[in-house]
Amino acid sequence: MCRFCWSRPHHKHAKLQQQMKRNLLSQFRKQFDEQAKLFRRLAFLTARSSSKDHVHDLRVCSRRLRAMLWILKKDNSYYTDTCLLQDLKTLTNLLGEQRELDIAIEDGRAYRLPVTGLLRSRHKTQRALQRGLHKIEREKILAEIQQVKNFLHASRSLRFEPALRKLDQETRHWKNGKLRPGKLHEFRISTKRIRYALEAFGLPVKPLQKLQDHLGDAHDLEILSEVLGKHRKVKKDERKYGLQAIRQAKPALTFAHKQFKAIL
Repeated sequence: MCRFCWSRPHHKHAKLQQQMKRNLLSQFRKQFDEQAKLFRRLAFLTARSSSKDHVHDLRVCSRRLRAMLWILKKDNSYYTDTCLLQDLKTLTNLLGEQRELDIAIEDGRAYRLPVTGLLRSRHKTQRALQRGLHKIEREKILAEIQQVKNFLHASRSLRFEPALRKLDQETRHWKNGKLRPGKLHEFRISTKRIRYALEAFGLPVKPLQKLQDHLGDAHDLEILSEVLGKHRKVKKDERKYGLQAIRQAKPALTFAHKQFKAIL
C-alpha cells in the first residue's frame, strides 16, 4: 500500500478532531452569549427588586459564568489581568446570604416552625444586598462580560482540554471513592462545577440535575437546623435526602464521565 493510503486514516481522524474542536467552541460561544444576555436582564431586575426568584436566578447565572471563565482561564492567558472572576464571586456570595434566608423561611413554614426572626433578618439582608449591588458596579461587570464575548467571537480556536481533563479527573475521583455524609457539602460544590462545565458545551446533565436536587435539599435542611435549632423531623429528612444523594451519586457521575469522554 502506498504511503498516501497509509496516511488517510490518520488524516481523517485529524479532520474529525478539528471539527469537534470547532463544535465545542461554537457551543461554548452560544452558551456564554445566552448567560451574558440573561445576566444583564437579571442584574437590572434584582437591583430594582431583590425577590426570591430574581436572587436565585442571578446567583445561578453568575455561577455558570464563573464556571465558563474558569474553563477559559485554565489554558488561555487572556484572563490573567481581569477581575471579572472575582467580581462575579463577590456577587455570588452577596446573593447567597439572602438566598439561604429565603429557603430557610420557606422550609421553616413547611415544618411549622417560627420564622419571625428570619423575616427580620431577611429584611436587613435585603437592604444590605441593595447597597452591595450598587457598590459592585454593575456596568463594570457588564463591560467585562462584553470583552469576553468579543474575545470568544474573535477566536478561531481555543484549548478546552486541560480544564475538561481536570473536571473528568474530579468526576472519577468522586465516582470511584466512598462518599460519606460528612463529605456531602464538598461533593455538592464539586457536582455544580461538573454540571455547569457540561452545560457550557451543550451536553445533557439530567442525572446530575437530579443528584443536585437531593444534595440541595439536604443542605437547605442543614441550614434550617443551624438557624432555628435542631428539630427531629428536619434532621430525619436531612438524612433521608443525603442518603438519596449518596445512592444516586455513582450513576450520575458515571453518566458525567461518559459525557467528558465523548469530547476528549
